[in-house]
Amino acid sequence: MIFFYGTKQRFIGHDEAYMPCPCCEVHTDAEVYVTSKYFHVYWIPFWPMDKEVNSECGKCGLKRYNLPIEDKFIPDAKELKRKFKHPWYTYLGPALISFIIAFLIVSSFR
Repeated sequence: MIFFYGTKQRFIGHDEAYMPCPCCEVHTDAEVYVTSKYFHVYWIPFWPMDKEVNSECGKCGLKRYNLPIEDKFIPDAKELKRKFKHPWYTYLGPALISFIIAFLIVSSFR
């Protein structure tokens, strides 16, 4: 049986962030790669779920994957959330459903 729903991740941006490293125990600039995770139905993006960060320490090279954008991991998390938005196409599902509902409401008045 084939299911046509699930989650996908898309790369949405790259930046540097000043953050603590658990390996070398210093605050340093780290390369930050932000991804957007979204739910899809029949390969149509339906709703964005979360943004995650993959980071690499600038000093020791420690790589950390799928970190949530929170203050305990990244001190300037609010700035990263504001800078990297979910892509517009991840909202196609709600837009499609809204269009169908509006069409049904308008057509019922005729």
